[in-house]
Amino acid sequence: MDQSFQFIEIVNRLKRGTLDGKLLWEHTGTLEHEYVTPLDSGSRALVAKAPHGQSVILTMMNAQGVQTLYLDSDRTLSELLRLALLQLFVTVRDTLVHHAATQALDAVKHL
Repeated sequence: MDQSFQFIEIVNRLKRGTLDGKLLWEHTGTLEHEYVTPLDSGSRALVAKAPHGQSVILTMMNAQGVQTLYLDSDRTLSELLRLALLQLFVTVRDTLVHHAATQALDAVKHL
């Protein structure tokens, strides 16, 4: 299997897990759009919009904090991988916005 297809599969599984509510992302770091989620075996994934430009970055770290994957949409030749990274970022961002709005609505529903 081509390596870019493996990367696309990883990104799509993260997106699917987010949509299914299996991955709970949270805002982290100093960048405005930087989100992290825990994964199996103590690993974690981070997706972020680069501070300059429009690229999306996905990194994965193992339980010891060692980076095991780094993908940058501006540095890939695969249009499909670039699209998958963008879709993951939008899914994570929109899911967090939806959860925040739902929590706010729940907080004032008895007023």
